[in-house]
Amino acid sequence: MSTIAPVAVSTQSTSNNIGGNVDLSDVGEGLDTLDSYQTNFTMSFNGTADGKPTQWNWTTLEEFVKNPAAKHSKVTSANTGIADTGFESWEVHGKSYTAFGTICAQADSDTPPTSGSSFTPSSIIGNIQGAQLLGSETVNGIPAQHFAVDVSRFAALGNRTGGKSEVWVAMPGGYVVKYFYQATGADSFFATGANSQGTIRWDYEVKNINQPINIEPPADCGQAAADIPILPDAKNNSSFGEMSTYTSATNFNDAVNFYKT
Repeated sequence: MSTIAPVAVSTQSTSNNIGGNVDLSDVGEGLDTLDSYQTNFTMSFNGTADGKPTQWNWTTLEEFVKNPAAKHSKVTSANTGIADTGFESWEVHGKSYTAFGTICAQADSDTPPTSGSSFTPSSIIGNIQGAQLLGSETVNGIPAQHFAVDVSRFAALGNRTGGKSEVWVAMPGGYVVKYFYQATGADSFFATGANSQGTIRWDYEVKNINQPINIEPPADCGQAAADIPILPDAKNNSSFGEMSTYTSATNFNDAVNFYKT
């Protein structure tokens, strides 16, 4: 793995108190200071439910480039009972694209994509408080400080034992490079059974920091729009499967005549 120079980031905009401990209001905070990155967040459970072996996993990938702004997100899962067909989205070249299985939709986008994901460890467990410094090391090519996280505050997640959580924070930078949590107990996420017991774990990493990332829209997404003639003043173009829609200020009768022609 090649080493890259860490980006110099002020921590004034964060709640970090780097030193003997660290407080983070959001595991994903500080990503907006990076030129580009890729995040991976995986949740998993391996154990039993109602006396039968069971396991599930949920993974969210996000890629972001600041200039020109582009974003790619992908959710995959197995045995969760929801979204197992997959979900993927792109925001690039002034358009947004969304794919559900074999169905792909596209629409014009008036606002550029922004950094940050709506699904991170913080969306499940909230902030990190009072993590204790263990040492320093390089993670994913980034110098970082390594902290042990107090897991006692995760009691609301259920009756669990052997809990362990650690976080690596970029120095300088103040953003999380790596984070994990693991414990044994009942599954309280995807209802695998009232009598479930096993190991729950999640892993979060930030990779390819300030490295070239190529984000392109999916091929053949929203082709229906390209095959159907539209009025010259069309706005808010979108398509979903074989259906295309747009808005126009053109007089109704003129629009009818346009399509008759």
